[in-house]
Amino acid sequence: MLCLAGLGGGVIFIGTLTWVPTYLVKIVNLSEAHAGAVSSLMLLLGSFGTPLSGYIADRVIKRRSPMVLIPIFAAGSGCILISIMEPREIYQTILMFAFVLLSSTMWWIIPSILSEWLPMNILGTASGLLSSMMSLGGVLGPFIFGLVLDLTGSFYHGWFLLGSVAILLASPMALSTSKRFIASMLKH
Repeated sequence: MLCLAGLGGGVIFIGTLTWVPTYLVKIVNLSEAHAGAVSSLMLLLGSFGTPLSGYIADRVIKRRSPMVLIPIFAAGSGCILISIMEPREIYQTILMFAFVLLSSTMWWIIPSILSEWLPMNILGTASGLLSSMMSLGGVLGPFIFGLVLDLTGSFYHGWFLLGSVAILLASPMALSTSKRFIASMLKH
């Protein structure tokens, strides 16, 4: 389940990073230099969110899995929202992509969940499998988006697909985690 969530996170994180600059040039009509600057700024802002989400996971909620699931679901919802609202203004676009770049927090926290869930004697293998799945998502996300763009001529179909795939792949982990959380609350 964690590997599926990692696959979904890789699809949306790398898929978005790959296609945001082109979207900003073709649809929002920014110059290539401005699109690159805005894309870099958006990623830089995501780097501030990662330590914040780690702090929230460690000190506030004392659980890491929500800080994987919340960003994936927020990013997926952001992509679906973009596909529905079809923003063409720079400020609307940046605001919507801010939700998508929350998925960057997942990228760094997800491997630490393994130490909570698994014994040390299989941690290395599990970590390798998880990293492979996240990387596979990083390969598939841009490819799938590009294929949809080529077939339909629409960025919005690509955003919808990225968001839907990420949410669907993270859903089994969300269901499992929520059942465990409810069970632990009932014990107390």
